[in-house]
Amino acid sequence: MMQLGRVLALEGVPVVTQATPLVGRDADLRQLVSVLVRAEEGAGSIVLISGEAGIGKTRLCAELGRLQRQRGGRVLLGRAAPEEASIPYAALADTLRAARRAEPAVREAARARAGILWAVAPELASETSGPERSADRPVLFEALLDAVDEAAGDGTALWVLDDIHWADDWTWEFVSYAARRVADLALVLAVTYREEEIGPAHPWWPGLVRLKREPSALSIPLPRLSAADSQRVVRAVDPALPEDTVAEIVERGAGTPLLVEELASLASGSGHLLRVPDVVRAIVRERAGAP
Repeated sequence: MMQLGRVLALEGVPVVTQATPLVGRDADLRQLVSVLVRAEEGAGSIVLISGEAGIGKTRLCAELGRLQRQRGGRVLLGRAAPEEASIPYAALADTLRAARRAEPAVREAARARAGILWAVAPELASETSGPERSADRPVLFEALLDAVDEAAGDGTALWVLDDIHWADDWTWEFVSYAARRVADLALVLAVTYREEEIGPAHPWWPGLVRLKREPSALSIPLPRLSAADSQRVVRAVDPALPEDTVAEIVERGAGTPLLVEELASLASGSGHLLRVPDVVRAIVRERAGAP
């Protein structure tokens, strides 16, 4: 059985293998759909989705992306990665590169501004006569927003920047800038981050506090699942698991959807837990701050 921890990229959207339905996030999804509706009226938003590792931030955005596509809107995805934290605009470049296949209209709009946006994705320079001089960051940020807005046409765009806690400072500057501009665009910029990674000691913390106070900002902190919702996840994976195994999975999963499903998948078939999956070990180590 495919496990929830295996995340694929389908059409540029993070799609979590659908072993179970989305559980315990109905209210959050309704909030997110409401900001898409407002974006259709030209009032964009920035959404800050936070939570622990494995809590379901990416999965929630994947479901929102699926709904956005059903509504006929555009969906963009850029992911930050720890190994790229020192590369300027890395998550923004990831967005433009994924758009080559997922949203070619966005890529074309970016190519039309290659004289500026080559600083984000250097390969754009080879598609024109060559790069112009480096633009000021506000000019670059405006060009990027213009490209997305132009590609959306009369529709809306959902742009997910996933795992922003691993992003470079330049990408974070873009997020802060976009928060001041998005209200006038048909755009929802959804940013996910681990709340334990951007705390009071982090240099971005003051900016994050200010960002949450922007009129266009919506904060969605994802709590752990209740025991009842955890049981629903387990039963969706394997309805035949014994009650005592279900109870053990719910206790060990501690309300974290990823852990609950991984443990349930592990127990499926044998009816009991044999070992701790690597993904569980990794998340526990991250939460404990282990090296």
